[in-house]
Amino acid sequence: MSRLYEPGDGDLLYHYCSTSTLHAIATNKTIRHSDINMLNDSREVRWAYSIFEDAATRLIKREGLLSSAPEITTDFVDSIDEILSPSQLVAHPFISCFSLEPDMLSQWRAYADDGRGTAIGFDAKALRAQIPATFLRVLYDKEMQIREMMAAIIAIHMAKEALGEDWHTRFFTDCMLLAVYMTAFKHPSFAEEKEVRAVRAINVELHEGLLKFVDRGGKINDDVAVAGGPISFQVRDNHLVAFSDVTLCPDGCEAPVRRLVLGPKNNIAEGNLRLFLGGSGFREFEIVRSDTSYR
Repeated sequence: MSRLYEPGDGDLLYHYCSTSTLHAIATNKTIRHSDINMLNDSREVRWAYSIFEDAATRLIKREGLLSSAPEITTDFVDSIDEILSPSQLVAHPFISCFSLEPDMLSQWRAYADDGRGTAIGFDAKALRAQIPATFLRVLYDKEMQIREMMAAIIAIHMAKEALGEDWHTRFFTDCMLLAVYMTAFKHPSFAEEKEVRAVRAINVELHEGLLKFVDRGGKINDDVAVAGGPISFQVRDNHLVAFSDVTLCPDGCEAPVRRLVLGPKNNIAEGNLRLFLGGSGFREFEIVRSDTSYR
């Protein structure tokens, strides 16, 4: 399942946000990852699971398969589902959302204080190297989602057959990885967002009878260990939303902000913005204003 985002030199990822969120990111040098279940589109998790169901049905009925494809039984699909369905009770997805588009009206409306906010342009390669997360390019085409899911299920089956009696640990790991990759499936109606999301798996653990989120940390640059941080909650629209603030530039390097696009209703004084960002240690960035007409 090829959802991994591989940026090139000079590529930017844009994070649409309010001015208050821009202030928090610049002041604290952090980027927030939130519980996937509390995103703007509450159907996301259900949509991804429906893709798994559709793919499994086609495999069991052998619809669109080559004659050489392995037989996928209902029992095998059920064994994946036994891990997949409760996966969030083991490793819960927390995500931070970015876009390849710097000036999209729907994103100004939904994520940037109705156009009064900013799209922060991060150096994509530097950002990916600084955050212990899996960066996934979101897929919106339903047929492609089903075909990728079918290929993933077949790959898990082939790995199980190849390993013989030693398949149990690998099987669990593969199913949990599949659960992470499913977070990169969204409904086709969101296609114009061109989203890339950074996904972090936060453990759900029982400590002395108390159920808690536990951040076990991760790695940056494939080999540098980064310690986990606290999991906090905020109240948003009368819901308790879990989040984790992940440190940018943990090794003391420069924060990778390269461009700021001011929303179509953003009337912030550019001089004050430059003074604030300069005082916060940001350099080598440009400021532009949205070309979108929105009043």
